[in-house]
Amino acid sequence: MKQNSSVTEDELEEKRLTLVEHLDELRSRIIRVLVAVTLGMIVAFIFSAQLLDWLIAPCLPIIKNTYFTSILQPFNIRLKASFFGGLILVSPYVFFQIWKFVKPALTQKEKKVFRGLLGFALVLFLAGVALGYFLIIPQGTKILISYATPSMQPLIGIEEVVNFVIFFLLGLGFIFEIPILLMGLAKVGLVDHKLLSKNRRYAIFGAVLLAVCVTPGSEVITSLILALPLYLLFEVSVVLIKYVKPRETD
Repeated sequence: MKQNSSVTEDELEEKRLTLVEHLDELRSRIIRVLVAVTLGMIVAFIFSAQLLDWLIAPCLPIIKNTYFTSILQPFNIRLKASFFGGLILVSPYVFFQIWKFVKPALTQKEKKVFRGLLGFALVLFLAGVALGYFLIIPQGTKILISYATPSMQPLIGIEEVVNFVIFFLLGLGFIFEIPILLMGLAKVGLVDHKLLSKNRRYAIFGAVLLAVCVTPGSEVITSLILALPLYLLFEVSVVLIKYVKPRETD
């Protein structure tokens, strides 16, 4: 009995040390990401004027001009644009750090699968950003401005425009990571491809609902255009999850 108790204590100590090591590793990865984003932000600030023009370009055909209302606002807005630019610039490195953190917990077969998913996750994120920039934001701006009446004259602040654009670009970028999220849930055994296949009708409803919530003004055509790639991401997830083996628990 004492021997079993001793083994149990050793196992608990080993698990405790392992947890501490994981936390140290996580902290190290987070620090590296923060340093990388800071450096990316510094580089982006050099081109912040051009970056700011690029960010508001999808809105300008409709709103024509933007305005600032305080002395510090132009500098703050360029800092905000630089943060977004720096984040996009170092996003490959961010995904690489995520990969390095989860890699030790994977088997050799899983490493091959998730190594390919690293690039796939980056492509999905950039695809979401591109869809927002070239379709959702221009159409959304047009729709939202159309609600104005003759008694309402637009005087739109630059900060409102930048917040609007960054919110949708980052939001759609992360939404497009749905396949990666579902694969993570499959890894811990919460879902599998059979369960997802049986519930396709809920996926269709969810894709449409999410598209309506994200699309400014809930314009029908734009929502349907967004719902289609969201549903396709679900189908891609179903295919990929077939190759994910749930981790066995002790």
